[in-house]
Order: sequence, then structure tokens, then C-alpha cells
Amino acid sequence: MILGRLLAGIPKKASLPNTMPRTFLKKAAFILIACLVFGYAAFQSQNLILGAELDVASPRNDSTVTESLLTVSGTAIRVSKISLDGRQIFTDKAGLFSEEILLAPGPNIIHLDIEDRFGKKKSKSLLVMYDAPEGAQASQTASTSPQTASSTPGSASSSINSL
Repeated sequence: MILGRLLAGIPKKASLPNTMPRTFLKKAAFILIACLVFGYAAFQSQNLILGAELDVASPRNDSTVTESLLTVSGTAIRVSKISLDGRQIFTDKAGLFSEEILLAPGPNIIHLDIEDRFGKKKSKSLLVMYDAPEGAQASQTASTSPQTASSTPGSASSSINSL
């Protein structure tokens, strides 16, 4: 019978159609697994790629305040360390922070430094002007004037000579 088919020109059915779906499925499965591994790696490396983020909600840069006690608040995302004017502060689980600082009359520069778990550092500086009320400035001037009066050259020499 085989000899009859060869002679008749009818080829025997090849096994190619049976193997084609298996190779296609193997390639599709390999591509799918490779895409999943690549996607997972990209997702896990977003912390390294994006780094830490700092958003200061209050106070705004170049703002003027009339109270000496100022609350610095905001959000810090993907940070391992955060400091306000060199002093370490802490965030809650959502990344929110809120700290109070005391301002001197006039311009004040507030420094916020953050560091992520990979050692990448960022910093932000804010300029806040404390416009002290007239009574507060007068009492501060009165408290400093006796010190400046006692440190005049004539009084300093007389106090040294009396010793």
C-alpha cells in the first residue's frame, strides 16, 4: 500500500501539523514568563529609580508669618531618614510629618534633608520671614540693651580695673 501511494504521487501525511501547536505553545509560554519576570523586576526597582520624594505642605517658600512658633508639615515618600535643620524627625506610616520650630525675627532658612534606603539624598530649603509684632521686638531690644551697655569699652575697662 505504501508503494502504491508513492507511485500514485499522494504524499503520506506529515507529522508537522501535530508538532506545530506544541512549539507555538512553548514559545508563547516562554515569552509570557519572560514578560512577567521583566515586569516584576521593573515594579520592584521603582524605589531605586524614583528615589525619595518630599512635599512640604506648610510653610510655603518665601512666606511671611506673624507667629514665632511655626509648624513644618508635609509628606515624605520612600524615605529612610528625614531631618529638619539637622535634627532627625519621623514620619507616620503614610509618610506624613509635622514638627514645630521656633523662628527668630527676620528671615529664617529651614533645611529639610531626606535619604532613601539606597543612600540617595535630596534636600529642600525654605525661606520664611518672621514679622514679629512691635511689642515683641521692643521687649527683645530691651532685654539685649543692658548687655550691650555693659559691654561698652569704657565700662568694660572699669570693671576690669576694679578686679
